[in-house]
Amino acid sequence: MEQMELMMTSKIEGSVTAVYKETDVPSYEGNPLIECLPNLGEIKEVLDKLSCYPSSVLRSSPAHTRAAEMIAEISNMFIALPQHYELAEFIDSKIKQGYISRNPRLKLSAQMLQSNYEDMLNGSVPPANQIGCNYKAPVAAAIYGPPGTGKSISEQRVLSLYPQVIVHDTLGITQITYLYINFPHNSSLKVLCKNFFDALNIALKKPDTVWLERRESVESMLAKIQSVVVRFNIGILIIDEFQSWRSKTKDSDLVIGFLVSLINTVKLPVVFSGTPAAKGRLESNLALARRVIGFDEWDPLKTQSDSDSESKQLWAYFSQKLWQYQYLNRPSVPLSPEISDVWFDCSQGILDIAIKLYIQVQLRAIKSQKEEISVELFHRVYQDDFKPIHSIMNALRSKNPELIAEYADLPHQQIVLKIASLNKSIIESNKASVIETMEPVVQALLDCLIQFGYEKKVAQPAVEAVFSEHPSLNKKSLLPLVIKLLDDADKNDITSSKRVKKSKKQCIPPQFDETSQSNHFSKLVGENTE
Repeated sequence: MEQMELMMTSKIEGSVTAVYKETDVPSYEGNPLIECLPNLGEIKEVLDKLSCYPSSVLRSSPAHTRAAEMIAEISNMFIALPQHYELAEFIDSKIKQGYISRNPRLKLSAQMLQSNYEDMLNGSVPPANQIGCNYKAPVAAAIYGPPGTGKSISEQRVLSLYPQVIVHDTLGITQITYLYINFPHNSSLKVLCKNFFDALNIALKKPDTVWLERRESVESMLAKIQSVVVRFNIGILIIDEFQSWRSKTKDSDLVIGFLVSLINTVKLPVVFSGTPAAKGRLESNLALARRVIGFDEWDPLKTQSDSDSESKQLWAYFSQKLWQYQYLNRPSVPLSPEISDVWFDCSQGILDIAIKLYIQVQLRAIKSQKEEISVELFHRVYQDDFKPIHSIMNALRSKNPELIAEYADLPHQQIVLKIASLNKSIIESNKASVIETMEPVVQALLDCLIQFGYEKKVAQPAVEAVFSEHPSLNKKSLLPLVIKLLDDADKNDITSSKRVKKSKKQCIPPQFDETSQSNHFSKLVGENTE
């Protein structure tokens, strides 16, 4: 069969119509829920799909423009590493494992069951897919790692490899390949269920659908979720932030019982994701722990001082890839070993911190107008702007598991505020610089425009706007742009201000000819028009 193609359908916005392909795996054959899924592909192909890089790097634009562009672009970057391919394989196998026991084409009739029964009495064994040996509940799974190492964004990037909603026209069914939810901070079962249905509504593009009643029983909520999982053929449920579960809340036992029932009864693969504290939460409950298979812990990257050569290479690859995106007038290339070492030491290989530190270092370089990065600048930014994480970094440097376990989360918001504050100061500094530079230019152009018959209160905003957009142009080149802006505003009735009525000799001709007016303009703004 031909490689699967995904075509847009109007039944559910954003959904695709299933096209089936052979899988080359015996246990997957004949299962439309698996045959419609895209192939994962080889490692390079997958990493290319997962990666996301800026399309360009601004280096000659004004400071405030480069700062804003850098924050937006680098914050949205995703540098795919081999561990992301391992995660993709892990999630892909879970989705397909869950679908093995839910083949919509296998509807055992009473006649088939009777025939199988008689065959077994006679000593023959029916085919496995007819006696239900595949109908074992798939095990749950868990992914643990320190905060800021990129677990959540990595999971979401991997899920983006799959169309979330697939419509099977020939079977008359809808398939939702995944749902991704956060575990509630108060461990409330009702909130957990609400998060589930909110995610479902987002997938179906029906945000206003109400699934739960005000006073819903646990049994009723579980029954509704079970019904939805079967009705929409949900492939996998990822529950992030599971470290929020608390064993001493009124809903703690209900939550565990609910999740166990979901895994056992509906046969839905569930992946629990969280910080190392989540591992303790799961292991403290035998009913859930014995159903969970752990993925390799999602650790920070290692650096040159570590003995693992593969880990060294990962940090080198990540840092060098990120280093290419410098929004400075004087970018430093290549990345020196000294900067790489201090960069790692200040971030301890936690990707979120490494990225935010890099952004803040560049913002500081732009604001200082030095426009270059140094070891000293990394140290200074870390000491000044990353104080909230110093104790966490010290714990990671110590490599003491007990110290590290004390920190369940990173003070993410405080660092984000630091970045926003520095960016704001760059914008304000740029405004002050522009105003200082533009004062003589504005005054000269204003004098000229007043001579041409414009009111100062109308002309000044136009001059300032044009100069801010084209700060490199000289006065002579700016004048036609200002006049065009004023005329366009007058034609479109953008402003109610009027020109001061002057004699025809004082008014500028309708078609402004820069050449014919150059001598007159030079007298008005001065001989030096640069």
